[in-house]
Amino acid sequence: MKLKAAFIVFLLIAVHLAADPLIVAHRGASDYAPENTIPAFKLAWEHGADAIEGDFYLTKDGKIVCIHDENTKRVSGINKNVKTSTSEELRNLDVGAWFDEKFKGTTIPTLSEVISIVPKGKKIYIEIKSGAEILPELFEELQRSKLEPDQIVVISFDEEVIRELKKLDSKVMAYWLVYFQKDKSTGDMKPSLSQVLETLKTIHANGVSSGYNLVDENIIREIENENFEYHVWTVDHLETARKFKRWGAKSITTNLPYHMKKYMDKPMPPQDLDPDEPAYLPCSLMCERNRLIDAKVRRGPHYSDRMKLFMGSDYEKDGIVFIGDTLIEQFPISEFFNRKNVINCGVKEDRIQGITERLDVCIKAAMPNKVYLMAGMNDLLKDNPESIEKLGNHYEKLIRDLNNAAPEAEITVFSVLPMGETYADKNPLVHKLNHIIKLIVKDQGLEYFDLHPYFADENNRLFSHLTTQGFDLNPDGYLVWLKAILAEQEFREAVINYSKSWLSKYGGSFPVAKIDPPSSGTYPGNRGPNELVIYTPSYEMPSTNTNKWGTEAVLKNGVVEKQTLHNSPIPTDGFVVSGHGKAADWIEQYLKPGTLVDYDQNIITTRDIPESEMTPEQRLIFLKKSLFRKFNSIKKSGADETTKHNAFVILEKIQRIQVEEKSIRKNDLDEISRELKERKKKIGNSAPVKN
Repeated sequence: MKLKAAFIVFLLIAVHLAADPLIVAHRGASDYAPENTIPAFKLAWEHGADAIEGDFYLTKDGKIVCIHDENTKRVSGINKNVKTSTSEELRNLDVGAWFDEKFKGTTIPTLSEVISIVPKGKKIYIEIKSGAEILPELFEELQRSKLEPDQIVVISFDEEVIRELKKLDSKVMAYWLVYFQKDKSTGDMKPSLSQVLETLKTIHANGVSSGYNLVDENIIREIENENFEYHVWTVDHLETARKFKRWGAKSITTNLPYHMKKYMDKPMPPQDLDPDEPAYLPCSLMCERNRLIDAKVRRGPHYSDRMKLFMGSDYEKDGIVFIGDTLIEQFPISEFFNRKNVINCGVKEDRIQGITERLDVCIKAAMPNKVYLMAGMNDLLKDNPESIEKLGNHYEKLIRDLNNAAPEAEITVFSVLPMGETYADKNPLVHKLNHIIKLIVKDQGLEYFDLHPYFADENNRLFSHLTTQGFDLNPDGYLVWLKAILAEQEFREAVINYSKSWLSKYGGSFPVAKIDPPSSGTYPGNRGPNELVIYTPSYEMPSTNTNKWGTEAVLKNGVVEKQTLHNSPIPTDGFVVSGHGKAADWIEQYLKPGTLVDYDQNIITTRDIPESEMTPEQRLIFLKKSLFRKFNSIKKSGADETTKHNAFVILEKIQRIQVEEKSIRKNDLDEISRELKERKKKIGNSAPVKN
C-alpha cells in the first residue's frame, strides 16, 4: 500500500514538473550581453535557459543573419539596411561596443553559427523577420545542422510565413506571433480571440505566442481547448511570470533566464536599502545594469525603465520633487511648471516598498527643498492586499527613510484618493489606511494633506468627471489637485502653461511632428516614438511604410474616411495621419470616420459640429475646449490681467457645473458661450489652419 501511495506521489510530481513552462532567453541573455550575439546566446545557456530566441533576416546575398531591427543603426551606430546588404558588409560591423566596451568587436552571427552552439536537449526559437522568401535557405541550414526536429521552433508575425512553412514541412513546430491591443473606442481586444483562432486554423500553426498584456487565464484555456498551444513574451517580472506559469503557458520568453530559472518557485532575497548610505553614483555601466535588472525582476520593466531615467538625471538641487505611484507619474508636472525645477519621480503601479527602495536616486540625489509624496493606492488595488497593519508598517518605514533622505526639506504627504464607483468596495480600506498615514506623518512632524474634500462626492467616491478608470485622474482631476495646493496666481500660470498639452490629450488637437519625412530612418516610415506624422501625395512612397505598432487614419477632402493599423496607401486626393504611442491613442480616440479635420505645420485639429446641434454634454466639452484654446492663445500672445481673470471665472463656472449639477442647464451653457464670444477678440484666436 505504501509503495502504491509513493508511486502516486511520484506521478503527481512528474506531472507537475512536465507542466513547467520552458524558459526562453529573448535574443539570448540580453540584459547581460548584446542582444542576438554569440556572447548573449552562450550566456543564456550558462544561465540555465531551456531555449534561446533570435531574430533572423535574409541578406542580399542569400545568407541568414541574426539581428532584430531592419537596419543596423541601433546596435552598431552605422545605418545599413539588412535586406539590401551582403552578409560580409553586415559582419564587418561592431554590434557589441554599444552595450559595453568589454563586448567590443562582437559581430552579427549567421544562423549556422547560432545553431552550432545549441546544446543537446535544448531548443532554438527562430523568429523570421523576412518574408517567406527566407524559407528555402532556412530549410537548407536546418538540414545541414545537427539539431533534432524537436529542438527547432519557428515563430513569426507574418501569417504567410507560417502558412508557407507548414506547406514545406508540416512537422516543424510553428507559432504565430500576436500583439494584443485594446480598441479605445469599444474596449474590445484586437485581434479578437475568434480572429486569432481562425487564423491559427487557416495557417495550420501549432499555437500562438503573444505579449503578456490583456491576456488572462480564460483566453489561454480557450486557445488550449481548440488544441493550440499558448506561449508568452517578453516577461521579466517574476510576479507576472509566476502568473503565466499557473495559467499553463508552454513557454515564457524573457531577457532574464537566470532569475526566471532560479526564483520562479521561491522568493528572491529581501532588499533593504540603507537610506544613510551615500546617494547613488554610477559605479560602472555593469554595476548600474545589475541594479536595474534587480529592479525589473522585483518590480517589473516599467519600474526599471523609470529607475534608469532617475539614475541618469542631472538634478538641480533645491527643487521640488513629487514622488509616488501611478497618480504622480501621470501628473503632467513638466507641463504645469514650465522650465521650473520641479521633478516627477512617480512610477506607475508602484507600491509603498518600491518607493522606499528608490529614495536614494529620487530624493537623496536630488537634494530638494520640498517633497510631495503620495503612495498606497496600488497596494490596495492588489487582488489580495496585505493587511492594513502591514501596509502601515511599510508606510512608517517609507516616511522614516524619506525624512532621513531629505532632512532639510519641507515634506507634504497626501492622503490616498477615494476610488470611483467600480472600485468603491476599496474605499473602507482607503479610509483606514489614510487614518494610519495621518498618525505616522504627524508623529514624524510632517504635513499631512487630506485631498478628500476636493475629490470625494456625497457618497465618498471619486467624482466621476475627474477620472476615466475609477482610480486614476483625467486632466480635469489634475487641475483640481493643483488648485488645492497652489496659490491662485501660481495656479493660473500653471493652467496657461498646460493648455497646449490639455488640448492634445483632451481637446481634439495634437502636435504634428513631421510632414512627408524621408521614408528611411531608424523607424519604418521615419515615425518615431509617440510621434504624429502626416503623409501626403508628395511623400516619396505610395504608402506610409510604417510598422504595425501604431494607428493611422486615411483622410479625403478633410474628412476621415477610415482608420487603419499601418502602411496605409496614400490617397491622391487626401493624406494619411499616422501615430505611435500617445499619438496613436489620440488618432484612435478622435479621428473616427466622418470627423472633420484641419492641420498646419504644427498641429492637427478636429472640427466640431455646429454648437446649435450639440447635446448639452457635447456642448460643455466644446466650451471647455474653446476656453483652453483661449488659454493657449494667452500663452502664445499674452493678455492683460483682466482678460486672464475673466477666463478663469469661466473655468470656475464650468467646474461648478460639473460638480454641482445633476443635469446640465441650457441657460448656464448659453451664459458661458456668450462670455467666451465676448472675450474672443481680447484673448485672441488660435492660429489659422489649412487642409
